[in-house]
Amino acid sequence: MMAMDKVIKEKARVIYSSPMKSLTSEQTDTFSKEWKVKEITGDTEEISYTQEYLENFDVFVFTPEKLLSILKKENTRELFFDDLNVDLVIIDEVHMIGEEGRGAAVEKIIMVKKALYPFVHNVCLSATIKNYEEIAKFLEAEINYVPPEKRPIPLQKFMQTIPTIYGSKKKFLFKMNIVNKIMSQYHGDKTVLFWSSRDRSVDAVKHLSGIGDQRIYGKKLVEALMKRRVAYHNASLDAQTRKSIESGFRNGNIDIVSSTTTLAVGVNMPARNVIIGDVARYNWLKSAEELLKPSEFHQMLGRAGRPGFDTIGRGIVICDEQYADEVSAILNDNFVVRSQLWKNINADVLDFIVSFVDTRDGLMTIAGSGLKTPEEKDIMEALDWLIKNFFVEDKKGFLKPTFRGRMTSLAFVLPETALHIIFTDKEVDPEMSKEPEFVALFDKIMHVAELLNTITVRDNENDDLALQIAAKVYNFSDTRIAKAFSFLFFPFLAQKGFLSEKEKKLGIGNETKSLQDTCNHVVHAAAMLCPKHKRVYDMLETMIEAGYLDTKMIELYNIKGIGQVRLQRLSDANIDSLKKFVERNDAELAAIMNVSMEQIKGMKLQAGDEKKKEEYKQKEKEKKAKKEENSLDVFFKTSK
Repeated sequence: MMAMDKVIKEKARVIYSSPMKSLTSEQTDTFSKEWKVKEITGDTEEISYTQEYLENFDVFVFTPEKLLSILKKENTRELFFDDLNVDLVIIDEVHMIGEEGRGAAVEKIIMVKKALYPFVHNVCLSATIKNYEEIAKFLEAEINYVPPEKRPIPLQKFMQTIPTIYGSKKKFLFKMNIVNKIMSQYHGDKTVLFWSSRDRSVDAVKHLSGIGDQRIYGKKLVEALMKRRVAYHNASLDAQTRKSIESGFRNGNIDIVSSTTTLAVGVNMPARNVIIGDVARYNWLKSAEELLKPSEFHQMLGRAGRPGFDTIGRGIVICDEQYADEVSAILNDNFVVRSQLWKNINADVLDFIVSFVDTRDGLMTIAGSGLKTPEEKDIMEALDWLIKNFFVEDKKGFLKPTFRGRMTSLAFVLPETALHIIFTDKEVDPEMSKEPEFVALFDKIMHVAELLNTITVRDNENDDLALQIAAKVYNFSDTRIAKAFSFLFFPFLAQKGFLSEKEKKLGIGNETKSLQDTCNHVVHAAAMLCPKHKRVYDMLETMIEAGYLDTKMIELYNIKGIGQVRLQRLSDANIDSLKKFVERNDAELAAIMNVSMEQIKGMKLQAGDEKKKEEYKQKEKEKKAKKEENSLDVFFKTSK
């Protein structure tokens, strides 16, 4: 923040990048107390990439993928770095370079920025890097290293190993006995518990508060827990409730907070004690349990010890004996960061060409600026493959991405996936409107290694039920696609009477959101690569998001204000088309959907003829402009 303050006072601007959306949101709130901030992530509303609009802000908060997409396009990177005069890039959690998946994106950001804007300042932050000298050399950065012994509040680490226990509930109760003993020993201490699932984060505080058997849910549960000075903190809560819990913990009204491990990076709640209840997390896509990442352990334990309040911080890990050796090694050492770049070499070479590289020499120069330098023959083989498959053109030694190459890179899919999409698109009917046609398209387009390798079918009852259900609908080309289909469209299939009583017991939950994101990533890429059939892919994407295969219901889902819950309520009331929705009495609709009459009128405007739709869009545009104007007015008033 000192670096930000210096740059902003010199009339320049700042980019801040963080790998977690929860952390970008938190930092947006923090920075907004000092400056004008714009958050730009996949979850925020579409913004106007114009200088006139963006020059109202001092700080831009990105996720790595969003920042990389800005750097890939000449017009947007020139907008930020030249027109808006960005003079500082902050990369938080820079150890993400070493993590599978998004690590390559973080490394590419650094490499492209070093090549194109070497004069723009960098600040890179991490609390978990062991080989920090090697990383600093790659960053071309000076080191400001604080050794563990210089930590303001000393951190004590303990590991409690438990025997192998079969049965999730039985194991959880065994762990809660240990937690109860710890809490009795350190009664009154500020404590944060971390668990692998939302359910466990809730059950833990219900046990600790003595209301474990009571059937209380939602806001009533939150209120009942907070009266007992405990709370849970996970993605099931709305942002306002989460912030209320965070402030309650910091100001002393709450003693214990139980959170999910996935929120560890974004939870600004330092405590005297941190207890990690689960060292492994169930991966729903792979149908298997996997150990938490080293960086996650260090991030969670780093919450222990509050400067100004504590003289010591305690990190306590409850560890299953099967993971004891691995966890012990993690706790006793920091995270060695290893490059994840060049594992998908065709995609990586394409990204650099789309960004700015236009010669073979330039390609080898940028390749040599990374954390790890690949063999020249591997780079050239990848380039030849991209040229052969029309992702890149070579015109007298100058390299240029084709439309196919540019869209593949901007959609963040592998070139191999793009080829499959283009091949599949040849069979698409632009007038497609029947549900079975969309099921067949779902099966064909999902048959890519990029998606299939993330979904494993094991021999357990849940997966057996999923495959049994899918077989009733379509003869899918792969059991993994069949499984994904059942989980995504389970509520719709249950409602339409497809399922037996046993099949209705199919467990759904955390896996659905992951599958939606993964599948829609492929479908969204198809819309970019094959604009001729964009309508079809947009419809399929909405079906996956809504969990409905009914094309008439999807028309309702596209109305702003109608999400999955309200769509389900309309369906239960036999309102399954725009025509029925428009004809239904406003008061009845308001009661069915639990919204105001004013909201119903706005929704009906969207569902009306083209003239009414344009009228609604104009009203929304004016409302949004007024809201943004007011928010800036508020900022200037409070600044004075």
